[in-house]
Amino acid sequence: QDAAERLRLHDLHPLAPSTSREEPMSGDLTAPGVAESAMQGVDCVIHLAGIARESGGTPRQILDANVIGTQQVY
Repeated sequence: QDAAERLRLHDLHPLAPSTSREEPMSGDLTAPGVAESAMQGVDCVIHLAGIARESGGTPRQILDANVIGTQQVY
């Protein structure tokens, strides 16, 4: 049996839905109100975002994605 009726996907960059049950969203989670909008009506969150140091992200990009964005999700 399916675990969810719908799956909301969120990324910094625009996403296209793969199935009719996916709800893609995009935006910067560090921006005011973006995380709150993304979480409206959500029962469970699986947070997999982050930038590995080895990927070449700048210190600011790593801070935003790994710390501030995660804090906003919580």
